[in-house]
Amino acid sequence: MNNLPQAIAAYVEAANAQAPKRVAACFHADAAVYDEGNVRRGRDGIEAWVAETALRYRSTIEPVGLEEADGQHRLQAIVKGDFPG
Repeated sequence: MNNLPQAIAAYVEAANAQAPKRVAACFHADAAVYDEGNVRRGRDGIEAWVAETALRYRSTIEPVGLEEADGQHRLQAIVKGDFPG
């Protein structure tokens, strides 16, 4: 998909490059991410989360669809990596 909004495209590119600092820069300074039962807050927390999960899973994101409604975007993607099971 080549028509992603710039912010989403930057996130996907940074995540696929396994670049925690660049991924964290895609979020607002006071953002929170909920993943695997934990909340990571702020860019420092998000950067640590990305670094940890990048080492553990070596995942990649392949966008396959994008929906927009009420000013919000929902990315549909295939995520591959070294996930358990």
